Amino acid sequence: MKKTTRKGDDGKTQLNGKTVDKTTKEIKIIGLIDELQAIIAIARQETQMKELDELKKFCYEAMAYINGNDINIKGWIEKFDKICEKEIEANGFINPSGKSSYINLARTKAREIEIAILEGYGPCDLSIAFNRLSDVLFVYAYEYQRDEGALRFFK
Repeated sequence: MKKTTRKGDDGKTQLNGKTVDKTTKEIKIIGLIDELQAIIAIARQETQMKELDELKKFCYEAMAYINGNDINIKGWIEKFDKICEKEIEANGFINPSGKSSYINLARTKAREIEIAILEGYGPCDLSIAFNRLSDVLFVYAYEYQRDEGALRFFK
C-alpha cells in the first residue's frame, strides 16, 4: 500500500461514500475528535488509567457516527452520566499538575468539540455526549490527582 493516494490534494475527501470539501463542518469536527483521541492515548500512556481506553473507543464511534454509521450516542451519554455520579470534594477550581494535566488537556479539547458541534448542528445528542465526556475527564483528572496526593485548588 502506498503511503499517499494524492486523492486529497484538491481539498476534497470522502465522507459517508460522498466526496466533500475538507472544510465542511463534519470534516473539521472529525479532525478535532481525532486530535482528542490522540490526547487521550497520551494521557492513558502517562497515567496508566485503564478507564481512558473506553473514552478512546467513544471518540472512534463519534467519528463513525458523523460518517453516517448507526452508533448509540444516547448509550454513551448514559455511561458518562453514571461515571459522573461520583461525589467529589472540590474546594474551588482544580489546579492541574503533573500527569493529570494530560487528562485536563483532553477535557479542554472535549469542550472545544462540544462547541464546534453546537456551532455546526445546534444542541443534539452528540453535543450532549461531548459535554458529558468533558465532565468524565474532569472526574478522572480529579481522581488521579487525589490518588497521587497532588490535589490543589485555585482560590
